[in-house]
Amino acid sequence: MTGGAEGGGGGGRPSGASPGVVSHVQRVLPTTRAILWNPLLAGGDRPPSGAYPLFLEQKVIGALHEHFVAASTQAILGFLVGDLYVCPTTQVRYAVVDSTIRLNQAIYGDKTLVVVSRLWERIQEELRRIRGELIGWYHSHQAVAVELAPGDVETHQQYFQRRWQAALVLGADRDGPAAGIFRPGPSPTWSSVSLPFYELIDGDERLAGGRKRSVLPWTNFATDDPAMTREEASAPRAPEHPRSTIEVVGGQQKAAPAPPPTTPAPKPKAPPAPSPPPRKSAPVAPPVRDLPLLDTSPAAEPPPPRRPAEPVFKPAATKPEPPEPLVPLVPLVPLVPHAPHAPHAPLAPSRSVVAPRRPSPRPTRSVGTLSAKERVPTPRPSRRGRGWLVALLLLLVSAGGAGWYFYYGPGVALRARLLSDLGVGGGVSAVTGRRSNVMLMGFARVSDSLAEAVRHYRDRAKLFDNRQIECRALAPGLVTVEDRLSAYSSFKAKVPMIDSAVLVRDQALTAGADSVERHFDRSGCPRP
Repeated sequence: MTGGAEGGGGGGRPSGASPGVVSHVQRVLPTTRAILWNPLLAGGDRPPSGAYPLFLEQKVIGALHEHFVAASTQAILGFLVGDLYVCPTTQVRYAVVDSTIRLNQAIYGDKTLVVVSRLWERIQEELRRIRGELIGWYHSHQAVAVELAPGDVETHQQYFQRRWQAALVLGADRDGPAAGIFRPGPSPTWSSVSLPFYELIDGDERLAGGRKRSVLPWTNFATDDPAMTREEASAPRAPEHPRSTIEVVGGQQKAAPAPPPTTPAPKPKAPPAPSPPPRKSAPVAPPVRDLPLLDTSPAAEPPPPRRPAEPVFKPAATKPEPPEPLVPLVPLVPLVPHAPHAPHAPLAPSRSVVAPRRPSPRPTRSVGTLSAKERVPTPRPSRRGRGWLVALLLLLVSAGGAGWYFYYGPGVALRARLLSDLGVGGGVSAVTGRRSNVMLMGFARVSDSLAEAVRHYRDRAKLFDNRQIECRALAPGLVTVEDRLSAYSSFKAKVPMIDSAVLVRDQALTAGADSVERHFDRSGCPRP
């Protein structure tokens, strides 16, 4: 049956699976099946638990420790899910965390507000699916104190405004794994002073013999319960691959609450014996679909349209002309010298003579169907006009090479001797001075390049010291400084240090490069 109800948090974003009134299940406080853990504070003080005491089931503690160990040196983030209860005898409201929603992606820097804002709508959908209440969230810090960072405080105040919602910070100290539980309160130190919590024992076998067997791995908490005994912690299981971005651990889809019974109320009796919270024997809910935070994959481009095939010209078929009929010709009389008194010779028998056929007109064909022999060759442009252009280009290249050789190259000394022999003013000193100016300008460019590399490395060193970047982002800066220092040193050997300003800048650049080497050696990063 259901008990009291809690209204929404004031003025901010709604939290949990339901944005309005949240129901509380009536259940006796399970303190007989739980161990109260207090943070180890200076002076042995015990902070009050405040409203909504927090109960963490042992499977949730194991899942949190497994997620923290599997992430190694990377920060993690997740959400605490469970139910809200009210004790019918003491009217004390409390929260029980029975599952987590973990984010299987690394969190770089203290950017929790950005990550939570991107995941918020998806988390609300998941809470509605499993019918759970958002009890809080958890985050880890590497090599810093176990407390809420300024970015974490902003995230909690914007998205977790209900009175029962807490922030759990995971970390490590010199004694081993550590943790802290924080809720906003009147004290200005609420973000750095942890609250106590209860470890809710899962199975009856851990209560055998009147003992309470604990699996808590966090070394910065202590208990005064004499029945507590430590259970040997098992090694965290290796994470499965591949995993979805968001994964529910230890949760199940809960049935809708049943309507209250209509039977008459029994007579008042003595308070019933404490009973454990409802057990959840259903299997772990399958991971939800993958949720990429950033989509950087390029969209597939459609293939270009295929060009239609060009039509092939075919000449129209022409009907052959019928052959002309044979025309009989008149027989010819052979020419015989005239003999006045000779009788005429008899005529030869006549026969038909075939007349020659007129050539039939050829069908016209397009140029594309003509054979190579029938095509008229197209006259090619003459190349004789290009000769002067090639000659001009060769002349200009030769003149430029000679000028460079005698003014800036190895021929400077030869030109100086020729000018000296001819008595031209300036001689060797003018040529040498001009060459020195050219070398100094080149040396200035190399010096500027090295100074820029040193400034770039110092900017990245500040980010590395604030733990905003890692070694793989710092190492390229060192490689750039070393390459430009090598070029600077080889160029410096050719330039005489004739100017005091050049000497001062050389000392500053050398000192800057040495500071880069010292900083990288202190960072502990492997040299590239």
